[in-house]
This record gives sequence, structure tokens and C-alpha cells, in this order.
Amino acid sequence: MHTRARYTIGYLTGGYYTPKSGKRYSYRYEVRGQEYEATDIREVNMNTATGARFVVEYDSLDPGVSRSHFALAVPDSIGQAPANGWKVPPFITSPKDLNYGREEEARAE
Repeated sequence: MHTRARYTIGYLTGGYYTPKSGKRYSYRYEVRGQEYEATDIREVNMNTATGARFVVEYDSLDPGVSRSHFALAVPDSIGQAPANGWKVPPFITSPKDLNYGREEEARAE
């Protein structure tokens, strides 16, 4: 996914606990007018308020495949994402923040 990644805005819709993986959060995001829903494991320093906005990385060929970057809050100055997302988030982020999960994905391949 990371080689075809695009970025958009995700909206937190709720949290819940699962015995095996711990705290998970649900979110929604939109790509080309289609809304998607997903869940991911909580991150340190994330905003847990319902409706919180954060960066979602998705596969440009399969937008239903995504990874949340809960700790990367989208600034209020950015109203919405382009219909086809961004190639890189439109605000300063650390490469470390965007690499979250890539090591695990590479080992699985």
C-alpha cells in the first residue's frame, strides 16, 4: 500500500476495547465521493474525541484499504481534502510519523 499511498482526512467515530488487541478506534473517510469506514489500534497522544480529524493513508488503487495516523491531527486551517486525496499531507509531518506500521507490513510480505 505504501508505494501507492494517498492521504485524506479521517474522522473518529468511536472507540472500543477488544480482548486480544486492546483499545481500537473506528473512523470514516471519503475518497472520490465514496465513504469508507475502518478501525485501527489507538496511538499515543491521539485525540480520542468523537469527530477528531487526523490523517488517513489509503491505497490509491483500493481506497478501502487504509491505515490511520491518529496522532497526526489535521489543522483547522485545512477545511477538506481533495476528492482524490493528497500525495503527501499538506502540513509539516515527520517521516517517522508517516512510517508508522511500514516495518510490520514489510516483514509480512
